[in-house]
Amino acid sequence: MIRKSKFVGRIFEDIDGYYDFIAELGNGCFGNVFRVKEKFSGCIRACKVVNKNRIKSSHRFKTEIELLKTIDHFNIVKLLEIYEDDIYVYLILEECPGGELFDVLSERAQNGKLISELEAAELFKQIMSAIVYLHINGISHRDLKPENILFVNKDRSHIKIIDFGLSKIFNRDDTMNSIVGTLYYMSPEVIRGLYNEKCDLWSAGVILHFMLCGRPPFLSSNPEKLKEKILEFKFDINVSYLQYLSPEAKDLLKKIFQKDELRISSKEILAHDWINKLSPHSNEPIVKLDFEYFFEYCGMNKLRKSIISFITYRFNFIQTEELTKIFKSLDKNSDGCLTFEEFHDGLLIIKNNKFFNFSEQYFEEIFDEIDLNKSGTIEYNEFISSSIKLEKELKIEHVIEAFRVFDSDKNGKISLKELSDIIKPRTDTDVDNLKELIKKFDLNGDGEIDIKEFVICLGIELS
Repeated sequence: MIRKSKFVGRIFEDIDGYYDFIAELGNGCFGNVFRVKEKFSGCIRACKVVNKNRIKSSHRFKTEIELLKTIDHFNIVKLLEIYEDDIYVYLILEECPGGELFDVLSERAQNGKLISELEAAELFKQIMSAIVYLHINGISHRDLKPENILFVNKDRSHIKIIDFGLSKIFNRDDTMNSIVGTLYYMSPEVIRGLYNEKCDLWSAGVILHFMLCGRPPFLSSNPEKLKEKILEFKFDINVSYLQYLSPEAKDLLKKIFQKDELRISSKEILAHDWINKLSPHSNEPIVKLDFEYFFEYCGMNKLRKSIISFITYRFNFIQTEELTKIFKSLDKNSDGCLTFEEFHDGLLIIKNNKFFNFSEQYFEEIFDEIDLNKSGTIEYNEFISSSIKLEKELKIEHVIEAFRVFDSDKNGKISLKELSDIIKPRTDTDVDNLKELIKKFDLNGDGEIDIKEFVICLGIELS
């Protein structure tokens, strides 16, 4: 079992030795966000700098970090590294240079050129896919708003949700009572102080309304009056500024702005006619998948798979864009992971179009080889790792960066203990297999793997 959370290295060293700070991107209650450049690889990333003395709740801050280390969804920002010194914690995140959804919506509203229902449906489907994924994994974001949704690139077609500082891990029957979030996007039940994860759906509905109408549904400059409007559900589907919306869009908004017990579920939102008509599911990208790479990947050892998984996790959106489209096409219910049935049906399309000849049993074998963490589903990065033609993207800097994280004690070698921390063995046989794996690549016989041996493990010629 390979643990993706261990790919996020925590380094108690001076960040200036690893990154150059280029420009400030924004600031918040706990610190500022900067664009930074990794000294060795030249990769551009974002860095959230948090002053330890300004952290009011260390528990919430730790929760945010732990969540970001485990989340694996193409519409949620990736945490890559953590640095720490006496004063600050530095969170290295993937950069999203397309800007905030809020700025785009505000600019469009001021110019009187609202985004179309087609564009809104495509963006809203991405937001809801991320929410469904979070809720399935027992996470409520609790601060969904356009400021916390960033565009990955300048064409503003792909979004990422950020800022999990107020997020909460919940059990299915739990209720939450902390009154947190931003009032314009806050559900009635959050204001009352007794709610569940459905509060995120109300917030998403407010964002959708903002996209379609150029304004939130509940407005007042007076916070108390704003609370009253939200608590009284003063949402009129027949107001003049909604008259140009399609009946399907109105129906979806009406079903979201309900009491929590009557509110449509996240999965029902994704299945709604408005989304399905304007952002339909397509099988077209699936056929473009190079199926033969699956065969090669399935024959790799766990060490090689873990290195590839680490490297692809740090690839940017442009490097994985085509495979992301294929993943989304396979993911029929848009929940951010692939069941065996979704994987099987998608590969069957490829098999029939490209005339591969193999048994039904082989589908199960491939699925099991790709499911690295043995969760019973194929997660996003697991799919990317198993599908990408690494030779086209791989550089020596990527491998050295991987080695730096695998070598947690920074002694220049990877021990059995360090390897076991990433490739977590579940049985004595698994431990023996890891020992044999180290022995296979330990060319100098010292019982550990150095950087030269690490490169040999990967088995790819580097540029």
